Amino acid sequence: MKRVLILLVISLALFGSALSFAQTKLPRRVPRGKTYVYLNANGKELARKRAGQSTRANGIIDCAQIPCPSTFGKDVVCWKCVERPVATRQ
Repeated sequence: MKRVLILLVISLALFGSALSFAQTKLPRRVPRGKTYVYLNANGKELARKRAGQSTRANGIIDCAQIPCPSTFGKDVVCWKCVERPVATRQ
C-alpha cells in the first residue's frame, strides 16, 4: 500500500510539472523584435511569423515553447506544435 501511495505522489508531481510546461501560451501577436517559428514533432518548420503578425496559423494547434536550435538567431522563439489533421471526404 505504501508503494502505491509513493507511486501516486510521484506520478502526480510529474503530471503537474508537465502541465506547467504546457501552459505557456502564445500571445495574440508576435512581440516587437521577435520571430516565432513553429516546428512539428520532427523539427520541420511549419510556419514563421514576424513581429506584429498574428500568432494564429492555419492548421496549427497545441503549441509549447521549446529551445531553438543553435543555428537560429537570438530573436527567434521556437514552438513545437501539432498540425490539425486534414478532413477527409467520405
